[in-house]
Amino acid sequence: MPLPKHDDIRLPVLKLLTEHDQLKLVEFEAPLAQVFDLSEEERILEYASGNGKIFTERISWALSYLFNAGLLAKPKRGVYRISSLGEQMLKTPDQINPYITEQMAKRREAVEDAESVADPLKAAEASVAVLDESSESTPMDQINRSAMQLKASFCDEVLATILQKSAREFEQLVVTLLQKMGYGGKIANAAAVTQYSRDGGISNPRKAVIKEDILGLGRVHIQAKRYAQENKIGVSSIHSLPSR
Repeated sequence: MPLPKHDDIRLPVLKLLTEHDQLKLVEFEAPLAQVFDLSEEERILEYASGNGKIFTERISWALSYLFNAGLLAKPKRGVYRISSLGEQMLKTPDQINPYITEQMAKRREAVEDAESVADPLKAAEASVAVLDESSESTPMDQINRSAMQLKASFCDEVLATILQKSAREFEQLVVTLLQKMGYGGKIANAAAVTQYSRDGGISNPRKAVIKEDILGLGRVHIQAKRYAQENKIGVSSIHSLPSR
């Protein structure tokens, strides 16, 4: 099933804290995963950017919303317990999210008031407390999407730059990449792009060679082929490469 959003997690968090005096963030994961019937794979699913587990991060933001709205208390750092207001709000669970939305709106007004009187310190303090209640996504969700978009854009730029290179520059790039990956070890001048020819094979002195030992007895022969971006590399193209 889809992972629950942070606003879906708030009510189960409050209910869970009526069964426990206090809990740490990590102690919410297992019972909440049961509430939402999540598999172990879903529970440990991470952001593509590597910025942690999605479910854990959404629990964290649910806790932040509840705490900033006064429905949770922190008896000590990293530990949560339900407040008297939270216990009261549990009597009308359908009012919990609207109440949090109202509290966040008040915090945004506090930011605007602090900015209007040109008090940067108060504005900064108020801004830290404001969470974007208008979105179902947590800030980390939004950051992750932005990071993936930037990554895709960067990859497109790199690919475009590679495709603009001459054939010889492209082959030299491939050789440099293989050396960075460890081929040739620490041997000085281990790689060389051989003299140009149009035979299409390694047997005729063309393409590139990387020496794997100082004596040059072990060698890696490289044939680099560049295809247009819209072309796919089929099985026949792989089979047509020389075996040595």
